[in-house]
Amino acid sequence: MNGVDYPSALVMFSIREVRKLEIDAGRRQDRFRGSLGIPDDQDSDSAHQVDISLDGANPIYSAVVRFGETKEIDLDVTNVLRVRISVSSVGTEDGRLGIGSARFD
Repeated sequence: MNGVDYPSALVMFSIREVRKLEIDAGRRQDRFRGSLGIPDDQDSDSAHQVDISLDGANPIYSAVVRFGETKEIDLDVTNVLRVRISVSSVGTEDGRLGIGSARFD
């Protein structure tokens, strides 16, 4: 993504409808970190809306990620049971969005 190889990445397929993924934090993690980006083999017009919420609340992180850029995430997940990542394509291009080195610390 953006010229950087991430051997471990969480990759989601994105379409115009919102797709969701929930990750179990088990109330035993402190931080959720990673690098949001679009894989380099995707269309250069690709853009995806990303919203991250904790335990079903309103999003605490919201951004549009465009091809060729990387956005770092570092979220406090203290006492959180589930992290929900919602992704949808912006415009007409479906594709993939990745979180490089996605991890709990």
